[in-house]
Amino acid sequence: MLARIEKREIYDAVNAALEVRITDVKDLINRYQEAANTEEKNTAGDKHEVTKAQMQWEVEKANRQLSNLLEMRQVMLRVDPVGLTETISTGSMVKTDQGYFFVAIAMGRVMVDHEPVMCISGISPIGKIMFGKNAGDTVEFNDKKYLIEKVY
Repeated sequence: MLARIEKREIYDAVNAALEVRITDVKDLINRYQEAANTEEKNTAGDKHEVTKAQMQWEVEKANRQLSNLLEMRQVMLRVDPVGLTETISTGSMVKTDQGYFFVAIAMGRVMVDHEPVMCISGISPIGKIMFGKNAGDTVEFNDKKYLIEKVY
C-alpha cells in the first residue's frame, strides 16, 4: 500500500468519475428519446404503444439515475478537498489496515495511483460505523475488523 494517497487526488478522481457517469446517463436519455421519436414515425397500433411505454419507462429510470448523480455532485461541492479532519466525517480520507476509504458519496471503488479507494457515503452501513471514529479505533463490518490508521 502507498504511504498516503493525497485527499485532493481522490477528490479529483471521484469528481472525474462522477462527471463521466453524468455524461453517460445524459447520453442514454438522449438515445432513448431519439429511439422513441423514431419509433413513433415507423410503427402504428399496439406495437407502437408498447414501445412508447418501454421507452418512457427507460427515460424515467435514467432521469432518476441522473437526479441521484446530480445530488452526489452537490455533496462533493461541499467537501473540502484539502482540509484535514481528526474524526471521520463527510469528506474524510481514512487509511485502514485493510485499505483506503473516502467518506463522501457512494461511488464504489475508484483507483488512485494504482491503489483502490472505496468511496462510501456517511449513511452507508460501513459509513455509519466509521462516522465519529478516530485514528487508533477499530471498527467491525461484515465480520471483518478494520484498524483505523489515519484520518485526514
